[in-house]
Amino acid sequence: MGRFSSSFAPLFLMCVSFSTLVACSNADDALGAAQHQAALSAAPSPAYAAGRIAMVSAKVNGDVTDFYYPTPRDGALHPLALLLQGAKVDKQYYSSFAKNLARYGFVVAIPNHKGIPLMGWTPMQSQIDDMLSYLKGSLASSSLPFKTRVDTAKMAILGHSFGGQAVAYAASNLCRMPTCVGFSYRLPSEVKAAILLGVSLELPLIGGGIPNQDNLVPVAFLQGGVDGKSKPTGTLATYNKVQNPPKVYVEIAGANHYNVCNVNNPSGADKDKNAPSLSQSVSIETNARWSGLFLRAHLLEDAEAYEYIYADGDALDARVTVQSME
Repeated sequence: MGRFSSSFAPLFLMCVSFSTLVACSNADDALGAAQHQAALSAAPSPAYAAGRIAMVSAKVNGDVTDFYYPTPRDGALHPLALLLQGAKVDKQYYSSFAKNLARYGFVVAIPNHKGIPLMGWTPMQSQIDDMLSYLKGSLASSSLPFKTRVDTAKMAILGHSFGGQAVAYAASNLCRMPTCVGFSYRLPSEVKAAILLGVSLELPLIGGGIPNQDNLVPVAFLQGGVDGKSKPTGTLATYNKVQNPPKVYVEIAGANHYNVCNVNNPSGADKDKNAPSLSQSVSIETNARWSGLFLRAHLLEDAEAYEYIYADGDALDARVTVQSME
């Protein structure tokens, strides 16, 4: 066997040759896959199989919007979950997350919106009201195949990065530039829960400045453990400023800022320099599972989902660390 230089000493502790180094890497991958399968097996199952989710596009107040929905006509009414995109991130990059989330019994809507001139895709709080108006108005006369299966009395709002800032402020009746124009904002009563994906309200560069959030609905934070754009310390500080429980903070080990997107660093978006160690597929499923069960707990009064989010899930999913307050 050849000799190793000192720079390989840490690896030598685990693997004693190149061939066994590969074996160790494969073993780590296998362990990760086993952990993920164990987390899936321990969690409440989605309401619908992956093959029973379809997508259709329509315009909502001028914005091309992708709708992901369960196809079975089983008599169930599905609340709508509106996802506001991150800055410069095209809606197409959330398709895998949306399909997984829809499996939990929701119609997931993702609009492309240019709210700020010359900034590309930039969501605004007004989109929440636009979507609700569409649900209660134009949807009924549309040709959308799910139009009779939407529960228009309940709605959830989710946001990634910049879109999550819009959701955070909306959930507390705050109107803050640049996601809101005017002096005030009032959250529609139909909104029953909010989810923030990779969202810190810290001031850029200098930190701090996070406002108290007198939230009107339950709030969940899903955060990548190696997120280099919305750092975990800032997101946790934002979570601590949420005044009214229930609330939950879920940190996903090895995931970065774009862990909810189909690919890391989507084309056109500002890059996260921190590389993830967790695969996109596992990150997406983890985000969708925790999001779906959080929404089932608060929109569908699902007791099993509530127990998973606030009691059991932390111990059942080795990749996450959870803080919560009921």
